[in-house]
Amino acid sequence: MNTTKNAGMERVEEIKQMHLENKPKLCNDCFAEFVFTAGEQRFILILEAEGKTNSNGSPIIYTEPKRCAGCRMKRKLAKKNTAT
Repeated sequence: MNTTKNAGMERVEEIKQMHLENKPKLCNDCFAEFVFTAGEQRFILILEAEGKTNSNGSPIIYTEPKRCAGCRMKRKLAKKNTAT
């Protein structure tokens, strides 16, 4: 195993031990309050540490959501409909 992979695995173990808290957020589109859960934060941090990529091949980078789930879905569908 190479050192980069070992460092990634060590980082994943650190993330699993981190104390994360739910974060209340305000949607940029509809201004509804939603919660960015500790579990969601941990999941994204682990994907980033493992070097995972998203569907277009870009590396996953930890960022906090700016939109609630409903508005993210609407935006995603709107992009899909304009692409076809």
